Amino acid sequence: MLNSYRKYIFQIISIMSITMFSAYIPSYAGIVSTTDIVEIKQVQLEREYLIETLAREDVKIMLKVEGIDGAAAEERVASMTNIEVQTLAAKMDQLPVGEGLSTMEWLLVIIIIILLL
Repeated sequence: MLNSYRKYIFQIISIMSITMFSAYIPSYAGIVSTTDIVEIKQVQLEREYLIETLAREDVKIMLKVEGIDGAAAEERVASMTNIEVQTLAAKMDQLPVGEGLSTMEWLLVIIIIILLL
């Protein structure tokens, strides 16, 4: 009886020791600011816009005329860094109101990006 009682006490102490020591494992977390979240979302939206533009039929036709695979161009846009996406979007934002990149200009931008690989 005394032996089983000691065994029971030993098990409880062992479980408590393991629990106490494992509870003190430090964890690290950073604070994510609202600005960071907005920037990430903005880059995602800009990237989606570029991919949607590549999915347009007139752009696909022009890519084929130039000998560029549309899927390769979409993969390149998907693999662009955030800075590349923001740079391209900033250039688009500098255009006068009411104007946009023509299909030929988009094609030239995409060709330049692909050639920079």
